[in-house]
This record gives sequence, structure tokens and C-alpha cells, in this order.
Amino acid sequence: MARRYAHAECILREAVSNPALKDIKIIDPTENVLCVFCKKEFNRTKVPCVLIADGKYAHQECYDKE
Repeated sequence: MARRYAHAECILREAVSNPALKDIKIIDPTENVLCVFCKKEFNRTKVPCVLIADGKYAHQECYDKE
């Protein structure tokens, strides 16, 4: 499947008149962050994590080790 990008607001507006668009998954690109300790990228909404400061995150496990 090809990836197509659109504003979430635009898709939600179009979904009102086009039922086929109701199943489209809306992704927030700010959910993917970099762990300040191990430097690996992860999804902050799906992985246990800690907000360190100024938008910097760490895996809960990495934070506990440090």
C-alpha cells in the first residue's frame, strides 16, 4: 500500500461525504521520539516512557537504569 499524506482536518472533513475514508488511520508524527539514553526511536504513546524535559523522552527502562 502506498503511503499518502494529508492534514488530519482535511481527511476528517472529507470523511463526512465519503464513507470509504472513515477507516483511514490518522498518525501524529510527534508521537515518535528519540530516547535520550539509548538514542533509539520509539512511539511515546505505545511504549512506557518518561518525559525528561523540553520535549525529550526516555524509555522507562533506560530512565530506571540511569
